[in-house]
Amino acid sequence: MPRGGRAPTWSDHAGTSNGCDAEHTGHSRAGLLSAIIHGVLAARHLLRLTYLADASPEQIIDLLRPCFQGLTTEREGR
Repeated sequence: MPRGGRAPTWSDHAGTSNGCDAEHTGHSRAGLLSAIIHGVLAARHLLRLTYLADASPEQIIDLLRPCFQGLTTEREGR
């Protein structure tokens, strides 16, 4: 693990000069959003996992909102 024993985070790679340009970052973010949405749908409707199957759509949205905002909001310095 680099950087003092901690695992790298998304922000460690975003906007770096290793080929991770704005277009690539945007596609990666879109891919993450898609993966999250598909995972929730699969867990809720196909696997019928109790916590997700019993939750209201509003509860799921409220839980996912910070994650989606973090992936769709541009931050300074990028």
